[in-house]
Amino acid sequence: MELRWERVPRDEAALVAIAFVPPSGRYLMSVSALGPVRLWNSETGEEAFRLTPDDPLVAVELTPNGSMIIGYSGSGQLYFWDGSTGEELAVARPSSTGRDLVLSSDGNLLGLITDEGYSLWGIDPCGN
Repeated sequence: MELRWERVPRDEAALVAIAFVPPSGRYLMSVSALGPVRLWNSETGEEAFRLTPDDPLVAVELTPNGSMIIGYSGSGQLYFWDGSTGEELAVARPSSTGRDLVLSSDGNLLGLITDEGYSLWGIDPCGN
């Protein structure tokens, strides 16, 4: 496999927070502290789509089956995107301010780590 990468704009390259291949192997996901979440086609190296929350994300999780991407912003909003299309599914504002996200191994339970402890939500990673 040969990948061709475009040059990332300087303001987006300040800090890469995470980069990995989702379970499907179809995309490579990159997240920078100042820029959007970008999903790249792992076969062509071309950008497939980008997720643009209102504020930079401090944490990102991907459901085990790759069907949903969940992000938490510095302003305290949770974003839910379709993992295949990048379509925004929902935005929520938890009552507690968090520092990190954790997702259960089956993708059905989302945890927000806070200074006081944690908050848990049941989610449906298949979108049913």
